[in-house]
Amino acid sequence: IAPPRLDHCLLTTENVPDAARFMGDVLGFRVSDWRGDFFVFLRCNTDHHTLALLSSHAPGFHHGACPIGRRAKSRFRPLGTR
Repeated sequence: IAPPRLDHCLLTTENVPDAARFMGDVLGFRVSDWRGDFFVFLRCNTDHHTLALLSSHAPGFHHGACPIGRRAKSRFRPLGTR
């Protein structure tokens, strides 16, 4: 399976507003949506979000997602995925 691109990543951080400010000021990301002060969607292209930040006491990488085609999806169906 060779995904064509990275769709989005979710990072956890102890301070979402500060991390979002850093991502915007230093890396050029733009805010798409906020959920309270604990979750934010950011973008660096025309997609709704390419990065999400979630409040957590355990900062780190939560997950990354990429689009896959129908052929690749069929390989995952036996594992109980949609």
